[in-house]
Amino acid sequence: MASEILLHPTSCCGPASLPCRRSCSAWCARLACSTNASAPLGAMMIDHGPDIGERSPTFKVTEFDGTPITVGRLLNPGRPSLLMFTGPTCPICAKLLPIIRSVAAAEGADVVLISDGTPAEHKEFLRLHPLQGERYVVSAEIGMRFQVAKIPYGVLLDGEG
Repeated sequence: MASEILLHPTSCCGPASLPCRRSCSAWCARLACSTNASAPLGAMMIDHGPDIGERSPTFKVTEFDGTPITVGRLLNPGRPSLLMFTGPTCPICAKLLPIIRSVAAAEGADVVLISDGTPAEHKEFLRLHPLQGERYVVSAEIGMRFQVAKIPYGVLLDGEG
């Protein structure tokens, strides 16, 4: 079975989180944030992305280090995947990263950080915040397909795949 979007957690300064139709309120509570956020390049959309419960679109892309990855499917069978849309210059995203790591470890989830920006911005972000098992993808296309209007923004893919 293909992955489903289970949750669009609260996006800072954006509209309230869509109601969760599944039991992922812990994710909502842990990832909620009440400060201002910024929008990734090209992502200010008036439409909306996939609905909760709808199959996730997939993208065959490469990580920042050149490793191939398919975003929109589980990285490891039986483990949920959290797609976190961030920005290399977003201070809220940087402050949220330890919380994302903690929640992912507690919930047994894989994390894919999806961002846009310049290579220099990403190098600096990764120098200041070395990856600890997260995957790091640079793709404005993914943000536009999910209609991400503000960052940080998260999409949880179910663990049943």
